[in-house]
Amino acid sequence: MVKKVATMHSSSAFTIVASLAMLLLCFGEFVRIEIVLKRQTNRLDEFEKLTTSTQRDRNTASIDDRHSSKYNQEFVNMKLMLYAQTSKIKKHEVRDGSLILKDFTTTDSGVYICSATSPGISHKESRSTIKVPFKDCSEIFQSGERRNGEYTVNPDNQGSFQVYCDMTTDGGGWTVFQRRKDGSVDFYLNWQQYKTGFGNLNGEFWLGNDYIHRLTARTPSSLRVEIGDWDGSWKYAKYGSFSVGAESDKYRLSFVGYSGSAGDSMTFNNRAFTTKDRDNDGDPGGNCAVQRTGAWWYGNCATSNLNGKYLGNVVKKGGLYWYHYKRNWQSFKTSEMKLRPQNHK
Repeated sequence: MVKKVATMHSSSAFTIVASLAMLLLCFGEFVRIEIVLKRQTNRLDEFEKLTTSTQRDRNTASIDDRHSSKYNQEFVNMKLMLYAQTSKIKKHEVRDGSLILKDFTTTDSGVYICSATSPGISHKESRSTIKVPFKDCSEIFQSGERRNGEYTVNPDNQGSFQVYCDMTTDGGGWTVFQRRKDGSVDFYLNWQQYKTGFGNLNGEFWLGNDYIHRLTARTPSSLRVEIGDWDGSWKYAKYGSFSVGAESDKYRLSFVGYSGSAGDSMTFNNRAFTTKDRDNDGDPGGNCAVQRTGAWWYGNCATSNLNGKYLGNVVKKGGLYWYHYKRNWQSFKTSEMKLRPQNHK
């Protein structure tokens, strides 16, 4: 049997794959429950026929009220038992060798105990903690978590994915979607790679345009950009409103409300995303992603290029630059881009 023994904080319905150990322990029990359910269904049919017959007999006064009431009550009890059993079973499904727990809600999350018994074998029990993923790093922060690092989120109930959360900068709750720091990852990649993301969440990475869109489509968001120079100094740019459209709209960028110390180098509002194999920049002079060896929301090849080639401490347009930081094409050492809901507290 599977029963809930404690409730934990959660945020939305979700689908979670239970561990293999849990599957091995509980699979036989779920099969047994399905057999019981089938037997109960047969019994319910029998009671329904009996009740119909009883009611007919009552109408002809061939059976007393006491027996009729007894049968009716047992019929009601069977219905209730069948409903409860069906509710439990419908949340379990074996798929590709894994046990899937389906359609969980906030009241379903918590600690579950799976018990399995077999003739001649002692009772076995396994305990599994089930948590519903948070929607973003802001929700995780609001739950009391203050550790920077990787977390699982599901912003729109369309599937979970891993993110890196910054819980310490400027009030915390930031979902980081870009980081450059040492040139270990090639950012001169194609449309598909920017769509799904690449790199290492604890190193250099791009989260993925699909994921950035899902995060910003859920709720009004803000953007924070941090750029680090080679001498260890750094500056930031913050935008009060930030969103990225769907792939069907070419991951179109929207932003407004600059503040900060790095200067406003996001001068390409409402621009589509461009990669070396997908030219959406509208520049008659050619593909800006190729010219700047990167991928970005280019407009006239832009005054920023944080996904450009990692060139080192040089002044060159093809590098990782943020023009208004120094009012030149200085290629910087580090960059980090992160988002969070505007209503973060």
